[in-house]
Amino acid sequence: MATRFVDGGEQLVFDHAAQFFTASDERFQRLVDEWLDRGLVREWSGLIGELEAGGRFRPIPSSTPRYIAVNGMRSLADAMLPEVYPSPPDASSMEV
Repeated sequence: MATRFVDGGEQLVFDHAAQFFTASDERFQRLVDEWLDRGLVREWSGLIGELEAGGRFRPIPSSTPRYIAVNGMRSLADAMLPEVYPSPPDASSMEV
């Protein structure tokens, strides 16, 4: 996940690769609910669609809730990292 911030008077946030995600598995939904409670993600109600030739936008309906990270998708990955690797490895003890 990658997030780019652009400051043009007002800070704009662009997520690359994964702009949003859905949760169809109940185990994953429980994790998403936890992230919602912690303020890491929120439900997103923006439009998704296709840009046709000539520049016409055609919305694609969805009944599945979509989620985005509050401060860009990279922030969600950063928040999960300590849970996966509670303490970073000591570089001096690594073999080269």
